Amino acid sequence: MNNAGINRDAMLHKLTEADWDTVIDVNLKGTFLCMQQAAIRMRERGAGRIINIASASWLGNIGQTNYSASKAGVVGMTKTACRELAKKGVTVNAICPGFIDTDMTRGVPENVWQIMISKIPRVTPARRKTSARRKTSASAWRFWRPMARAISMVK
Repeated sequence: MNNAGINRDAMLHKLTEADWDTVIDVNLKGTFLCMQQAAIRMRERGAGRIINIASASWLGNIGQTNYSASKAGVVGMTKTACRELAKKGVTVNAICPGFIDTDMTRGVPENVWQIMISKIPRVTPARRKTSARRKTSASAWRFWRPMARAISMVK
């Protein structure tokens, strides 16, 4: 399971190249490097599960050009890896959670948090924070079960 994620939020016109590079390096390149190593070993074994944690922000989020681009990249890599590894018995999936209560999001002031979740109810329908443990555990278990060997992300 890959769960690389940092943010350096800023509006596009204020986003620095350094902040762009940092987020892309951790979120996208970090996921790529882990996937690549897992794929090598899983292909040799003829079986495996790769689960990437992306984000609902892959759809775009104000002030998160770099973060959204990195998570959209994770979704694209997941779809591609799914196609490449399926014949070798390896499934590849991404989980794209909405707003999660983590160290990264705790810095967002409560009034800003409420505005954010009210604007995207399809991403966070309950309009409340969810713990990372609850969200990840509830989602990931589906992909680890033996009957999930045929579940991969490509539509």
